[in-house]
Amino acid sequence: MAVVAPGGVVDGAVAAGCLPALSCLRWPQPAAEVVPMRQAITVTDETKSHASCPPDLTVLLRSERCEPHTRCRPPSLEEGKHMIRICLFSVFALASLLPLRLLAQGQEVTPIKVSLPPSPSFAASNVPTQYPGGELSVLGLRKMKDKYMDKDVQVKAYLLEIYECPAELRKCNDELNDKTKKEKKKAMKKGGAAATQTVEVDRGGCRPCDQPHFFMADTPNTKKDHALLIADYPVKDWDTGDPKPLEAKVGEQYIVTGTFAINSITGFAASNGLIIHKKLQTLDGKTLAEGNAVLPPEAQTIKLEGKAAEQVGWAAHQGGGHKGDKTAPGNAMR
Repeated sequence: MAVVAPGGVVDGAVAAGCLPALSCLRWPQPAAEVVPMRQAITVTDETKSHASCPPDLTVLLRSERCEPHTRCRPPSLEEGKHMIRICLFSVFALASLLPLRLLAQGQEVTPIKVSLPPSPSFAASNVPTQYPGGELSVLGLRKMKDKYMDKDVQVKAYLLEIYECPAELRKCNDELNDKTKKEKKKAMKKGGAAATQTVEVDRGGCRPCDQPHFFMADTPNTKKDHALLIADYPVKDWDTGDPKPLEAKVGEQYIVTGTFAINSITGFAASNGLIIHKKLQTLDGKTLAEGNAVLPPEAQTIKLEGKAAEQVGWAAHQGGGHKGDKTAPGNAMR
């Protein structure tokens, strides 16, 4: 067994066949008690084969017996072998990847073109939230959504599109209406309960046209899905009952007045809000359309903050013997 003294390892322990290890370690002694290494332990032939650590030594770790060199190996030897195995495995692994890397370097890779959308502009918008005349922009209305929700507002914006029922769908509905009228006349001739029953006609694949609506935005080139929807403007003259198409030019600015809401009673809906129509004017004040196609008379009054209430549509035209059909508010297309 190797004994480590202040001067080093006792030669006798090496001669006994044990390599330096942590089996027997002597604590450093004061200088006055240091004994020469040659005299520390006398190694005999008997201790060469079976040498144990002297019991009077201060040791850190004690082993019962130190066998000959062939059987007493340092613990670090197994660890060293394990590390050698790991190193060899790493070398072989890297060597196997090298041909693949060289092969990849020898081939020309086709460049990949990625089409990305333009970076968004974070510059301040040049669209004001409110115009000098007091009208809101679409941006301003949506910014102050909570303030104006379910209230009458005035918005100044560009006209993007006016909805028109497709010709084939309009023809289909006209034919269906004619058929419904004929069936109703037959029921009236029969009299009795049949005259008061609702006439139901098979629509087949003919769906109704959408209610009248158009789109406005702060710029003339805004996409429709970002525009403000204005719902349920009237399509007939309030006085005569004759059809009255909306005569407005796409791309020009107009002032629309109506109720700001999420839904209209005809089924339109927009999470960022829409306008339930009450009046459409040019910038110089000419009225192009007024009232609402489906609202009852009491709801067709403009109530802007800081201004006097103004009756429009059916409410403004219900007296004086007008020829318009007042049984359908605004004479909406049905």
